[in-house]
Amino acid sequence: MKPQTQHGYIYERNKAFHVRFYVHEGGVRKQRSYRLCSKDEQHPSKDSPAVIALAEDFMLRINTANTFNDGQPGHNCPICGNRCKRNIKQQFTSQI
Repeated sequence: MKPQTQHGYIYERNKAFHVRFYVHEGGVRKQRSYRLCSKDEQHPSKDSPAVIALAEDFMLRINTANTFNDGQPGHNCPICGNRCKRNIKQQFTSQI
C-alpha cells in the first residue's frame, strides 16, 4: 500500500508563515506545525511563490521520510530525530 502524500496547509501566525501537517505518534495521528519564514518583502503572503516553494520543499522531506519509514521495522522521525520502534502489529509503541 502506497502512503498518502501530504501537501500541508500554509497559514500566517505572529507575522510568520507556518505549514501544518500530520504525524503518527504512539499510534495516534497528530497535527504538527513547522515555521517556514517571517513575513517580509520577499515573503509577502501565504500565496507567494517563495512561501509555497518553502512549504513544498519541507513537505517533500516529510513525504520522503514517511515513504522510507513504511518499509523499515522502525520509524526515524525527521522532525525530532528519534528512532521510534514499531510493535508486531506495525503500530508505533509509546515513548517511555
